[in-house]
Amino acid sequence: MKKGRNYNRSLMAILTAFVLVSRILMGGSMVRAEAETVDAPVITTQPKDASVTVGETAKFTIAASGRTPLTYQWQSRKDASGSWANSGKSGAKTATLSVGTTLGLHGWQFRCIVTGADGKSTVSDTVSVKVAPKITKQPQDTNVEYNHMVHFSVEVYGKEPLYYGWQYWDPSSADWKNTGIYGVGMSEYEYYANADWHGRRFRCVVTDGNGQKAYSEEAVMQLIPTIWDQSMGSYSTVGTTKELKVSAKGFGTLKYQWQSRKDAGSTWSNSGLTGAKTQTLSVPITPGLDGWQFRCIVTDANEMKNYSNTYDIDIINSMSPPNDTYAEVGSTVQLKVSMSGKSPFTYQWQSRKDPSAQWKNSGMQGAKTNTLTIPMTAGLHGWQFRVIVTDRKGGVMISAPATLVTHLALTEPVMDRYSPLGWETLFFACAEGKGKLTYQWQSRKDDKSAWSNSAQEGSNTYVLQVPTTKGLNGWQFRCIITDESGASITSNVARLLVVADIYEDPLDITVNAGSVAEFSVEAEGTGQLKYQWQSRKDHNSVWSNSAQEGAKTPTLSVKATAGLNGWQFRCLVTDAFGNQAESDYATLTVTK
Repeated sequence: MKKGRNYNRSLMAILTAFVLVSRILMGGSMVRAEAETVDAPVITTQPKDASVTVGETAKFTIAASGRTPLTYQWQSRKDASGSWANSGKSGAKTATLSVGTTLGLHGWQFRCIVTGADGKSTVSDTVSVKVAPKITKQPQDTNVEYNHMVHFSVEVYGKEPLYYGWQYWDPSSADWKNTGIYGVGMSEYEYYANADWHGRRFRCVVTDGNGQKAYSEEAVMQLIPTIWDQSMGSYSTVGTTKELKVSAKGFGTLKYQWQSRKDAGSTWSNSGLTGAKTQTLSVPITPGLDGWQFRCIVTDANEMKNYSNTYDIDIINSMSPPNDTYAEVGSTVQLKVSMSGKSPFTYQWQSRKDPSAQWKNSGMQGAKTNTLTIPMTAGLHGWQFRVIVTDRKGGVMISAPATLVTHLALTEPVMDRYSPLGWETLFFACAEGKGKLTYQWQSRKDDKSAWSNSAQEGSNTYVLQVPTTKGLNGWQFRCIITDESGASITSNVARLLVVADIYEDPLDITVNAGSVAEFSVEAEGTGQLKYQWQSRKDHNSVWSNSAQEGAKTPTLSVKATAGLNGWQFRCLVTDAFGNQAESDYATLTVTK
């Protein structure tokens, strides 16, 4: 029995040892299994796409968790078809990558590889950078005179081509609206300022070749009154009254305030003289006013102001202005001005064709002296001359204009004439000269042809009568005028232009149903003629443009149906000048 119990004890010990060894072995396997199932790093915050202006720094940031220490490696590629390469940019091995942007970097892609302490890695989402253009010069606020041009501009650095779209803020819709100025090269915005544009805000939206946009800063347009026809500083005589004037336009009712100061180093103060709050200031000239300055402030209904020129009072004794002069063609005329006062003086003669033209500095002999020498020609008839005199202090005096009159001159130009065929066209040569004038009209076919004396009725009078024919379209006419002294002038060239005229009207047509009726016109006129056929059901109906074949040609083709029996057709012909001729109407009769 003892032997059996010992045997059992031995067996139990063996079994116990086996179980212990098995548990140890199993425990080791479980440890290895746990080690083998450790996860790769987890990205808790993915990087985001970056939109920056060219030259700015784009930043991509990532956050991850996992077995530390974690390592980062940012990569980049040009586009989705390229290969990834490790980045060499700032922070390429950290959680934040910093990339200085250039135009060529637009569209590049980036990602980050995060690796844990056990060597396992996780790749982030792919993100990209968008590079927008940079506005290097912003539009500036501007004050614009009433009815003048407003001007804004921008300068931009970005991917070509650059498209510029100008916008304005519309308070009624509380939104930006397009001005209609859009396109490549439209970096400047110019437009005549309307009266209701005061305070309007403008901006420019720039789109580059990649479709990226940049918005400029806002610029405000302020409308101010326009001042023109301003008096210049001038000489005055003691005991006289000097009237200083301004003409102005602006929004609403304008207010005027004249100011004065003793000299350029003094402060302006409001004037108390007569007319100080009107367009015209009356200044009694006294010895103490020599050198005083005046100006006018014009204020509109928006309280926007504009300042006139500064007018200087310079007291002198007198000026003897040039006089109107009558002279023969071919002679030499001298205009003189005499000055007394503060010498030395400088002179500048000016001239203009007539009172409606602008004054321009003369280039004739003596134009910068007190005597101007003028070779008299027929073309100078009616011209006006004046002289601007400046003294040693800079004071300016302007003479009254003197008019030059010839004894032979064309008082009105010969005008082009527009006439229909068959009409009588009249050309007029209006002239003034010495004694009885004689006339000789000439004509030629075109610029390349020679002039020949006309045989038309009135060719030796101031009125030429020309029957208008097809062959005379574009012919040129002029008149040579001679006075009793033998002096002659040649008028300008005028043309005879034949306007649209229909010389063959459409005819009534009778056809069987199902046939095609053709209506035709023959017309003549200047330039390319345009045709428009019209139709109506009867005399009581309204004409309307036809849609039949050939409705815009000389021949209209109409497929006859029973319903068109009795319909009427006509053609409108328009020439290059917009003159329109209307044909007679023709009636379509459809038989069975």
